[in-house]
Amino acid sequence: MKFSTVLGDDLKTLIKESYGDQLKIDWLDETEFDYTVNSKGNKMAQDLLIAISGQHVLSTSVLYNYEDSKMLVLLKEVSDDVFAFDMEQTSEEANEVVETFSADNRQLALDSLPKSSIVRDLVTKYHTMMIESIEDVTKTTEEVTIDGVTQKLTVLQANVDKKTLQNITLALLEEVKKDKDIKKIIDDVEKACEKQGITDEVLTYADFISEVDELISITKAEETTEDQILTIYDYVGSGDEIVGRKIVKDGSEILNYITVEDGNKFAATYDTKEGVSYKASGTKKGDLITGEYIVKEDDETLYKIQLTDFDEEAFKKGKLDGRISVVPNGEAVKELAPDEYKSLSSVMDVSFDITAKGDATSGSFDVAFKNGDKSLISLKGQYSINPSSGVKDLKGKVVDTNKLDDSTKLIKDLHIDQLIANLRKTSAPKEYVDYIDELNKQIKSMG
Repeated sequence: MKFSTVLGDDLKTLIKESYGDQLKIDWLDETEFDYTVNSKGNKMAQDLLIAISGQHVLSTSVLYNYEDSKMLVLLKEVSDDVFAFDMEQTSEEANEVVETFSADNRQLALDSLPKSSIVRDLVTKYHTMMIESIEDVTKTTEEVTIDGVTQKLTVLQANVDKKTLQNITLALLEEVKKDKDIKKIIDDVEKACEKQGITDEVLTYADFISEVDELISITKAEETTEDQILTIYDYVGSGDEIVGRKIVKDGSEILNYITVEDGNKFAATYDTKEGVSYKASGTKKGDLITGEYIVKEDDETLYKIQLTDFDEEAFKKGKLDGRISVVPNGEAVKELAPDEYKSLSSVMDVSFDITAKGDATSGSFDVAFKNGDKSLISLKGQYSINPSSGVKDLKGKVVDTNKLDDSTKLIKDLHIDQLIANLRKTSAPKEYVDYIDELNKQIKSMG
């Protein structure tokens, strides 16, 4: 993945107003990053190249070995040594982040990801089975209006009692056992795990069938009555497309969402029992959506999301094409955040604007961060995820940082002459580089 930074004019002005000429950041404009990841089995390698003003400055290589919980780091312009860290002595949260975003997990997800068309077909198949299994269904028409957009819809009301629900559940579970598409999805995940050398806690198809059989036994053992417990309202638009659904259980509404259209205008609402909701309105031009989505919790706005020329059909196929702007309500987000994150309140009020085109394997992006209407920084780049080219060992003397008795010698052995030489070829202020050079001389003179 390659990307560059562009500092916002408002950020530059803010820093100049706060620090005058003492802190210069213009030279960091157009800093370029080239980041690659490769993995094999229990190893993952990350390489990062940094360039400023088109001049290479620093290269870093990190090798994770999850088998012995070691992390090796090589900073080529700083030291010939390879620094070893024990990951078991780092924080548990850091390890979780590393493992979550490891190339193993990302490649595994890509290898085992079912096609969106298969997922849609499965959802349609089992929803149809469920509806067709309900005998107590009434059909009416209703005009639904949201934010001034009105559409006449067909409403299918299905009333479900405990006995019917049991029969539907058993029928769906029996069909799941015969479903070849579900078997293929599970088998693909298992094969992807084997390919990556991951063998622990992998769900096999035999395990899946065993769990389904257990659910069938539990369902059969449940007592049933003809008391109505569930009412499902399906809202059907043109082309027999289901555009909304409301589910009422034991008299309490647990889900309610619906989208209406009139010409090129649309509006939608989504509400859940947990209090999370959103409301949307906008226009459609072919497959492109332009509109605003307001996300709320307990009637308080959390985010406003603006879509501009967003390709809906591409999104259904797992691709991104269009512009997304997200503006948070900083105070509301801060209130809902856990106590340990409330100190990050300034970050919670930062909005971002994404223009992207691509899919899970390759594409381009432009992300701009703002605070209110003030521009802060933007990231522009391209990405591509290719099959791993393997993991190479880092060359150099390995220094175990967990066994150092004295860090003085380690610091003395650092050589940053090449880093300084690289910086002098950039637009970095001379006084900054001179300071680093002087610091380097002081380190070398240490007795």
